[in-house]
Amino acid sequence: LYTQYRNDLTELEHRTISTGELLATVSPEPILGMDFLYLETLMRQNTQDSEYVYSVVVNQDGRALTRYLDRHNPVVAAALDATEDKNDVLAVISNARQDTSVREVRVPITSEGRTLGEIRLGYSLEKIQQNTFSTGLVTASQSIAIIMFVAVFTVFLFYRQIRRPLQNLAILAQSLAAGQLHLRADIERDDEIGTLGRAFDSMATQLQATLESLEERVE
Repeated sequence: LYTQYRNDLTELEHRTISTGELLATVSPEPILGMDFLYLETLMRQNTQDSEYVYSVVVNQDGRALTRYLDRHNPVVAAALDATEDKNDVLAVISNARQDTSVREVRVPITSEGRTLGEIRLGYSLEKIQQNTFSTGLVTASQSIAIIMFVAVFTVFLFYRQIRRPLQNLAILAQSLAAGQLHLRADIERDDEIGTLGRAFDSMATQLQATLESLEERVE
């Protein structure tokens, strides 16, 4: 589970970096043209996955040019509640990053060797954690089911292979003691119980032969 979690986390991080690099490539033109509405639309369209909780373009002066926040995400909602100025996107982001489930990727935006700002993409680990928990729960349930099956099967084998034959031998011993010397165990096994059953049969045969010999002498 831990390996799967690490792989999912690495895949999400690489995907976020790739998205950030793509946005950084296409952002210079709307930034230089001050077309912030198009820039905002561009950010929203490329960060619609449920893992992304915010995507912001910050210019070289540290001012947010876009303000996409996933307000349905509980972490972002809590960050908004904790921020006095709801319009201060960078303050909201700063509060959101206090949550350990949120990570951020920053990709610089450059044009002709000049830095125009950076892309900030925040993504949540909550979905990966939930998937890992669900997988762990399923695995644990399967393990419990297997353990219970093995336990029941072991009890069944014990009853069939040991307990029931021993009970039959005990009944046979009582029957022989009561004089029913014609009864036999008839256990065809090569283990200790089979040896015990053959010993009972041999004893019953000898007792029966001895009794018949005594009866002949009496007659």
